[in-house]
Amino acid sequence: MTSSNVTLYGHLTYDTIFDGNKSYETIGSVGNVWKAFINFSNNINVRIEPTEIGEALIYVDKEKVRRASTATLSVKTRTPFIQISDWSHILYLNQLNDLSFVKEVSLTSKKISADICAGKPLKDLQVLKYVDLLFISDEDLWMPIEELRKYVKGDILVHYTSGSTYYGQDTFSTKVEDVLKGVNILGAGDTFAAATITNLISKKPVKEAVAIAHSMTYNLIKKNNE
Repeated sequence: MTSSNVTLYGHLTYDTIFDGNKSYETIGSVGNVWKAFINFSNNINVRIEPTEIGEALIYVDKEKVRRASTATLSVKTRTPFIQISDWSHILYLNQLNDLSFVKEVSLTSKKISADICAGKPLKDLQVLKYVDLLFISDEDLWMPIEELRKYVKGDILVHYTSGSTYYGQDTFSTKVEDVLKGVNILGAGDTFAAATITNLISKKPVKEAVAIAHSMTYNLIKKNNE
């Protein structure tokens, strides 16, 4: 299989995690997506181009399968080197202070996806005209999905605990039987994005790609909690 090039732009964070009686430090945001890609495929070359670097404190409640965090996502800024890529993924659009690089990315990448995270609505809706696939959880939707679709160049994938809904030329929902319970779900959204992109790059039909992505996310999160 021919290898593909993926470039990750956006937030890179130094995370301090409090998980029950344990605490530890790790790299989050772009780091979560990078780690997932490395686990999912040997045929994808992943490059990292952070544009804003910050820190986060995160509390994980495994029993209720939830987490809470406070963060300063933009302690430092960095000018990225714009890469020629088969796919570029940007996180998190609504928290980035400087989105000026996105237009340039659109000129050098065959596909662009982006993620929206919790915290605040996206102010610069015009940036969505460059996005081929937008990832967002149902909790983070700040406007009706049909209104949001008017701004996005391509498709939208809304994910939630028990599945997802894909809004594109065809709209469909995917329900999952294996729901994550009693585990650290930190990075699950980032992992799901990486899994979906991995499957789409390998030319799987979109319905199959999303369904397999849910399974891949479940298996990797469970593995990381063993």
